[in-house]
Amino acid sequence: LKGKNYTCFTSMNEDFGGIYHDDYAVTDGNIVTGKSAAATIDFAFAVLEAVAGQETANKTKKEIYYK
Repeated sequence: LKGKNYTCFTSMNEDFGGIYHDDYAVTDGNIVTGKSAAATIDFAFAVLEAVAGQETANKTKKEIYYK
């Protein structure tokens, strides 16, 4: 993760050489990281956006009444 933005389970965060963010999901280029099981929905939408684009992710969020 050298030089990359990332997140992970708080107690497992060590010096991975990147920039840690205390968020449920973090995307940096083609790398998507998630914080914990509680982050499942945010992580899934980050992956969906990376694969299918922001428009598709937003449409899906709207269809399931998510934020």
